[in-house]
Amino acid sequence: MYAARAVLRLLVPVDVAARRITPSAGSLAPEGPESCLLRTGAANLEVLAIHVASTGFEFEVIEPVELLDALRASRDRLGRALLRSAAPAPARSADSAGRTPATPSGPGGA
Repeated sequence: MYAARAVLRLLVPVDVAARRITPSAGSLAPEGPESCLLRTGAANLEVLAIHVASTGFEFEVIEPVELLDALRASRDRLGRALLRSAAPAPARSADSAGRTPATPSGPGGA
């Protein structure tokens, strides 16, 4: 049993989430065609915040609301690490259409 538990809405279909989230990491339940619920846990809220962020999915916290504080603390810590880092962000050059990498070219992206 985990000391910290959470319920989150992942903003991806359950079959997409299941490709990255194993049953040992949490239980998934479909919520609709474009979202699912994840019930998961960890040793504490700080570990849980990093665990959820590392899925790579957009998400919403359903419960506990205290997880929001842990997510904010992680965001702030990562931001400070980026500010202290000596290496600048790599330059992104535009292609002939004026798009930079990761810039969608229209509905659904390129």
